[in-house]
Amino acid sequence: PEQLQCRTVCGQGAVRCVRFNADGNYCLTGGADKSLKLWNPAKSLLLRSYLGHGQEVLAVACACDNANLASGGEDKMVAYWDTASGTAVRKYRSHLARVGALDFSPDATLLASGSVDCTVRLWDLRSKAQAPVQLLTDARDSVTAVAVHSWRIYTASLDGRLRCYDARKGAVAEGLWFEICFVKKYICAIWCTCRPHKDRCSFLRQSGS
Repeated sequence: PEQLQCRTVCGQGAVRCVRFNADGNYCLTGGADKSLKLWNPAKSLLLRSYLGHGQEVLAVACACDNANLASGGEDKMVAYWDTASGTAVRKYRSHLARVGALDFSPDATLLASGSVDCTVRLWDLRSKAQAPVQLLTDARDSVTAVAVHSWRIYTASLDGRLRCYDARKGAVAEGLWFEICFVKKYICAIWCTCRPHKDRCSFLRQSGS
């Protein structure tokens, strides 16, 4: 039977988002108190707090090498953090509405952010430029999830579609799922829109796996 492993009082007011790092040893929480916190969940141990948002933190992400974190919030800002020092390396303020979805590329050189402004913006983390390197505007409603895997960029929107962008060709293929996340070499896509077959879970197999 499933059992509660641990319980942590985060001290952030409402906890708006939570996400594990790549190996599952650490997790991030974003709160209504405008903070991002890094935890050792097995010990309920707070490792560091990151402050810099003006409103609630709604999305968090961790680079695969654990060297950097990202957060997005109600303040429309995307923050790129140095994990060890707690310093905000860059703050991107291009979105026109709250940011609720983030993901790093596997090599941690690209960050994708999705927003209620119906866009996905891609940030080159090797550059100090404040403008996104690419703007994806195909969504017709709020972008609820983003995932970057190899040369593919997946976005999910309240318009009922999952879009897969080929970063090499600029092509887009559309599906009908609501929210997505990666589980090892698979993509888990959960469809929960107001359509005939809601609450469907589909797994898309990665090529070569």
